[in-house]
Amino acid sequence: MKRLNPDTGAPFKMGDWRDDGYRFWGYGKNIYWKTKYFVEFWRHPDKFDSEKKRIRDWQDDNRDSMNASAAKVRAKRRQRKPKWIKDVFEEEIKVWYRRAKILKDFTGQEWEVDHIVPMNGEKVSGLHVPWNLQLLTKKQNRDKRNKHE
Repeated sequence: MKRLNPDTGAPFKMGDWRDDGYRFWGYGKNIYWKTKYFVEFWRHPDKFDSEKKRIRDWQDDNRDSMNASAAKVRAKRRQRKPKWIKDVFEEEIKVWYRRAKILKDFTGQEWEVDHIVPMNGEKVSGLHVPWNLQLLTKKQNRDKRNKHE
């Protein structure tokens, strides 16, 4: 269970402040993750900004690694798309991503296209097809993780 921010009633977001001045960095999985407990990582205010800058600089300096990682994800997605998918279905997949963008514009909340049956799940592996897609908020998608429920 994630501890909630007393000011907002929602889980902490990166950059939230604590009373002693520390800033929230992120959640990590407990070694015993099946207990559904998360470890919180907080940074000293001086370290928070420098760490964020260090990561941004690394990404800028290693654009080739970032591009390779993105290409790997795209290749995996292509591999999970059956050859018999016609142009009609490919257009329908694009419509799901357009819907997510429209919802974000209207609600101001982040929406993501999620695979109902994950493409790289532990027990099952789904396909990148229109009938395996759904729209979830970013929080719902992160909570679902890589599970088929």
